[in-house]
Amino acid sequence: MLAMIRRSHRRVAVIALTLPTLWGCNELLEVKAPTQILATTLDDPQKASLLLNSMIATFNCALGAYIVVSGELADLFTFVGGNAIRDKYDSRRMSSGLGYTSGYNGTVSCEGSFPADGSAIGSYANLQESRWLADHIANKLEGWTDAHVTTGNRVQMLGRAQAYQGYGELLLGEGFCTMAFNSGPELTRLQVFQAAEATFTKAIQNAQTAGDAQTRTFATLGRARARLNAGKGAEAAADAALVPAGFVERTEQSATDLFRQNQVFRQSWSVAFSSVEIFWRNYVHQGVAEPRIALVQRLSPREVWAPQKHPAATTGIPIARHVEAQLILAEVQGGQNAVNIINQLHTAAGIPAFSSTDATEIKNHVIEERSIELFAEGHRLGDLLRYNIPFRPPAGSPAPRSDPTYGTDTCMPLPIQEVQNNPNITR
Repeated sequence: MLAMIRRSHRRVAVIALTLPTLWGCNELLEVKAPTQILATTLDDPQKASLLLNSMIATFNCALGAYIVVSGELADLFTFVGGNAIRDKYDSRRMSSGLGYTSGYNGTVSCEGSFPADGSAIGSYANLQESRWLADHIANKLEGWTDAHVTTGNRVQMLGRAQAYQGYGELLLGEGFCTMAFNSGPELTRLQVFQAAEATFTKAIQNAQTAGDAQTRTFATLGRARARLNAGKGAEAAADAALVPAGFVERTEQSATDLFRQNQVFRQSWSVAFSSVEIFWRNYVHQGVAEPRIALVQRLSPREVWAPQKHPAATTGIPIARHVEAQLILAEVQGGQNAVNIINQLHTAAGIPAFSSTDATEIKNHVIEERSIELFAEGHRLGDLLRYNIPFRPPAGSPAPRSDPTYGTDTCMPLPIQEVQNNPNITR
């Protein structure tokens, strides 16, 4: 049933509920799903739990796609196939051609279902879809009463929907140059982080009311990340300090169909189009080989370096975990507290200890520690932008495939469909 909802709710939302203008491509409207559900299902309180699970499955797919796409724009992955459009991620030329390639990012399904070889993949459409669904479900749950919703704890589901909505907003803010929600005005990245913070605050309140400690912590760490991006270091640290040791929230993946597979595994191991960049191969840290960036060199169907962190289609992807909270604390607090946190992570990984009293050196080590510990988990592009780290290779360097040189894009532009169809965006 979940798979049926996943395949069909996208079209139902377009036809009956006028999903926001990211769906500017007529091709999507013309697809006929063999098992469409009625539009009223999206407004049925008895289907709340089913719709929540469908939204989460959409987010899970979108997160994996975002890790790949944003990683290729950053210096994490390189595309090794023959898809000239997808080359634009890797060569940092997504804004070229009047949004041609960013339009591709706005329509292609997150699992890369076309062409048949799997070389197509995008992040915007499915992140927006999961965010919109979460927002829609949350609004409905707020309007319904406990008497209406008999398939689960209404307030608990409300908090969970808002937590996932917050993470959708957060990723869209970290990866894109500007953003728009629900046909609204064009937002700066700071405005998106502020919106995510507000969404997470509601999630925390509802999770607390429902006695759902997992969702409360999930949303609290999300709010810490949003606040850190917004320059609210002290508040971010206050949230991060509430995350208990051992906490983790992961995606649930399955090998049953492409949509539910771990998309990082699919792109790096299965269809083998995304290879870890040369900068991370045989990485040495504190004088020893870094075990947290473990890679496997594969030679079939083409040569790729694949991350061992994503070894199977069923591997869950960490969305939020305690280590991230500790690194937020290290960044904000600095000094010996940061050194202590770094060395706790080093001890767990079997890495020699780090020692310094120089504030700049400590901060730089925290940044490096984030790149290692959170490797291939969806943080790299946001970190490059937040820390103003130069992109590698630099603009103007020879590009490996269809483009002559690397371009100057450092964030993903709004897809052309959004720009042309949103009445509140004028350019």
